[in-house]
Amino acid sequence: MSVNQTRLLLIDDTPASLKLLSMMVANAGWEFDTAVDGEDALNKIKARTPDYYSVVVSDWLMPKMDGIALLKALKKDSERRQIPVILQTALADKESVQQGLREGAFYYLAKPLDMELVQSVIRSALRDYKTHQNLRAEINKITASFATAKHAEFEYKTLEEARGLSSLLASLCAEPDEAVVGLFELMVNAVEHGNLAITYDEKTQLINEGRLIDEVQQRLADDTYRDKVVALTLDVRAAEIDVTIRDMGEGFDFEQYLNFSLERMLDNHGRGIMMANQAGFKKLEYSDGGRQVSCCIDRAAFTHLSS
Repeated sequence: MSVNQTRLLLIDDTPASLKLLSMMVANAGWEFDTAVDGEDALNKIKARTPDYYSVVVSDWLMPKMDGIALLKALKKDSERRQIPVILQTALADKESVQQGLREGAFYYLAKPLDMELVQSVIRSALRDYKTHQNLRAEINKITASFATAKHAEFEYKTLEEARGLSSLLASLCAEPDEAVVGLFELMVNAVEHGNLAITYDEKTQLINEGRLIDEVQQRLADDTYRDKVVALTLDVRAAEIDVTIRDMGEGFDFEQYLNFSLERMLDNHGRGIMMANQAGFKKLEYSDGGRQVSCCIDRAAFTHLSS
């Protein structure tokens, strides 16, 4: 199945709960399979190609293999570790939620489930998964000639330019599949929230209404924003790569987005910087009121530059 197609895997050991979740998913028009526990789910996932399922929605507490064990198993699978896993559970304490996110869960849904929220979170997971899969595919198209770079400066304005540039930079990194996600999220944040001044609440509403991309395009064409660029510098050293991204916005309170926040648990976005912070970067630091972010990434072993 192509990543342009969508199929979900829904997992719950309670028949009534699985039926309810299936109804919510079917109502949105998505195709799906079901499983009754983590072991059943893992067998179905392994029996398909790595890109067959675009999102997994799993109950936490189940016999044989619970949701956390399933999540850990997928994260250990190099071909399937990028599939977003959404955990649903009645465990509402902060420690339980943080455990799931530490293990790599895409999001956490608290029971009883709300259909609008379920659909919104799944829609966000699908969007991120397809974007990140396409980014990883682009890495394989990058020529080796860029590996001769020692210092480079770039400017970009659009999300499409951010996509191509993040793939280019990730091709130099030791873990390109992880690096491209972190870099892209930081670069998109510089466009959307930095240069285009789309606030957190505005983005929430735009995503709910399916108008985010249209709004980005409108602002890019607006006289207020059209001349704003994001500056990116790259410095390649013997074992590390330094990337600095600077936008022309008003800055923002970046501290609250570096890690998980219980208050934003049910929001349909807000994970980008956190994902970048967990992408295995050796350093990720914001400065100048959030207008600039610097990160340090391990360099790919196959490059052969002297620093």
